[in-house]
Parts: sequence; C-alpha cells; structure tokens
Amino acid sequence: MEYQIGTAEIDVTPPVGMRMGGFGGRTHGAVGIHDPLRSKAIAISDGDAAALIITNDILNVSYEFMDELNAEIGKRCGLAAEQVLVNTSHTHSGPLMQGIGGMGDTDSVYPAVLIQKLGGLAEMALNDMQPARVTSHTGPLQVGINRRERTEDGIILGRRPEGIVDKSVEVLRCADENGRLVAIWFAHAAHGVTLGGNNYYFSADWMGYAQRVLEQVYPDTLVAYAQGCCGNINSDPVGGTFEDARRLGTRAAGGTMMALETEGVELSGPVRCAKVSEQVPQKDPPPVAELDQQLAQHDQMLTDARAAGDVAQVQNAAALIAWAQMLRELAAAGATEHTMRFDISAVTIGQHAIVGLAGEVFFEYAVNIAERSPFERTTVLGTTNGCISYLPTAEEIPLGGYEVDSSMRYYRQLWLKPECEQVVLAEAEKLLGSLHD
Repeated sequence: MEYQIGTAEIDVTPPVGMRMGGFGGRTHGAVGIHDPLRSKAIAISDGDAAALIITNDILNVSYEFMDELNAEIGKRCGLAAEQVLVNTSHTHSGPLMQGIGGMGDTDSVYPAVLIQKLGGLAEMALNDMQPARVTSHTGPLQVGINRRERTEDGIILGRRPEGIVDKSVEVLRCADENGRLVAIWFAHAAHGVTLGGNNYYFSADWMGYAQRVLEQVYPDTLVAYAQGCCGNINSDPVGGTFEDARRLGTRAAGGTMMALETEGVELSGPVRCAKVSEQVPQKDPPPVAELDQQLAQHDQMLTDARAAGDVAQVQNAAALIAWAQMLRELAAAGATEHTMRFDISAVTIGQHAIVGLAGEVFFEYAVNIAERSPFERTTVLGTTNGCISYLPTAEEIPLGGYEVDSSMRYYRQLWLKPECEQVVLAEAEKLLGSLHD
C-alpha cells in the first residue's frame, strides 16, 4: 500500500546556562553544547487518516506540557490528541523540564518556546507529504544492561547481567516512489546515561551519536530515534565519557543498518490512532504523625545544607519536603483508594502497531504487550506523551529499590501497588484490539 509521508527536523538545543535534567547532584547549569539536541517529526497518512510521530532529544515532558502542545498542534494542523505520539529519548544530558523535582529550578521560558517550535515542526511535516512505501524491520541489538542488581541489603542501581534487557532494534523504513530513503525511525530501550552527572555539556548521549552515524550513511534522510521501555535498563557503561557514548551510538547505528538491509515486511492497511487515560492503583500515604517527623528531619537537612553551601543537598532536601508535604495533605484528608493517571497511546500503520506509555516503564511491559498484541509487529515505547513516574512490574514492586521507592519523591507520587501491571497490560491489549480489524 502507498502511504503519504512527510518529515521535518528542528534544533531544540537550550541556551547555555540552563539547568540540566536527569541527575540530582548537578549544582549549576550547562556550560556548553557538545552536540545539538533535535526534534524530528514523521507524518503519515493512508489518504483518510493521519498520524504524527515526534521524537525529541529531551529527558521527559509532563502531562501539562502535552496538553498545551496538543492544543497548539490542533490549532495549527487540525489533529486530535490521539493522532500525536510524542516520544522523548530520555537523555540525561538535556534540559531540565517540569515534572521531576530535586534538580534545581525549572525554566519557564524554554518549555513555552519548545511548544511553539514543535507546533511549527508538526506543520512543516504535514506540509511535506509525498507518496511513500513503508516497511517494518527488526534485528539484533543490545546497548544496555539490566540495572536492578540484587545485594544482601536489597536492590541497588547497578548491574544485573542475568536480568531482562532489550536485545533487538525495531525499524520503520520509508522510501519514495523512486526507492529513495525519506525517513528511518528506530526504537531500542536503554537509559541515556552514558554521560553521568559530572557532565555539564548538552548532549543527546548515545542516541544522538546513533542518529548522526545513520545520517552519514543515508544522506538526505530523516533519522529519528524513539526510546523504548527503559525503566530497568541502563546504557552500559553508566557515567562514562563521550567516547563511550560514541561507541554505543555506533553500535546502535550498526544494528539498525543490519535490520534496514533485511527484506522487512511491507506495510499495508489503514493508519489508526487511539489514546486512553487509565487509573492505576497506589498505596496509602504514611500516617500524619510519621510524616510530621519526616518533615522536621527534612527541614533540618535543608537548614544544614544551606549553612554548608551544599547546593546538591539543598535541592534534594527541597524535593523531600515538597513530597512529604504532598503526602501529608493526602493523609490528613483521610482519602483511600488512591490512583495515578497513566496514559496509553497507540498508532497503527497496517500490520505494525506502536504503543506509547507515559512513564519510565520496565521492559517486561514491552514484551508482554507485544505478546498480547493482535498485530504482526508491535513496538512499545516508554516516555511517550508524558512521563509521570516509573512503572515497575508486580514482581519487582515488593523488592523495592530506587525505581519502586525513592524515585517517587522526585515524581511526587504515591507508591504503586502491584496490581498496576495488570491494569496497564489489560488496557493496552484492549486499545490494540480496538484498532485491529
């Protein structure tokens, strides 16, 4: 089947000096730009329905950001929210965005400018439509390692070589009527943490290197990377050098090229889109008295950090206070049956489905959703159309660890119950079923 494809790309690198997102220990803004941060759009239409897939070299975006962006795209292009899939690469060397605390003050100007830029990006892609064939490819690739290391003292952020990890790359190849490549879209799951918290240069990390290598091999082709379900997968290594990022990016580009040069599956059939906001169950907050004790401890921590001039600890204490205050308000209200909004989106192109989950999602979700999917191929992405918290599995929640417990202080959420996994899996399966003939 012949589709209509449009592409566009813009630079979204923030000004030097803006705070960076991803690590709580940073004490000041970026001092330079190592490589540009970019946003890219692929618009696709079957002649009746259209979808817009946007990728960004950014850590995360909030639901509030997405609401404003969807309104802007709707105003400019006439697309509904369910027709727009916005994925962030989760680079920890990009700008600090709203939605995660403990990393300093967020900038109010950059997000507003970014919304305008992405609205223009969408408009450019939709104005660039041309006939194209789309094929789906997959191949072997491993960039990351499972990070939930088991120790006698519990789960730590480390290395678990025997743990689940993404071992493939999924690729969409778009070519015009003459066979010329128009766009390459590829997805793989691994945190953008090759560069650690001691890096103060804006960078797209290994994902940026991968895109640039592919652009050299396939000139005049838009190359877009989408982050998968990387909640429990780190790049390997973590906190390394730009040379490490280059090496991983080159490996990812090589795996993508190997997949591209296979025959693939030519896609045919309609473009369809859907989106749902589900409520996943959360645990109750601690008692008010316990939270009052925590607040007193956090207040003292903040006082001591200010006296010592410890900027990182000031930021951490401020995040702890804000989180504990939120928990105290919930506990004082006496409410029960707490839930968290979790958005699930899907775009299907013929036999290939792309599912977007709004969080740092454990990779098991990608495996299980793909297994339940009625489509021939299913790619499951995290950090898509928002990033509200980590989403661990029911098996991992009782084990605790950063993703399960302490990360919630930065996302300012209650802890999740194990039942959240079945809620998300069931809703994703239902959503995909509604889009399948």
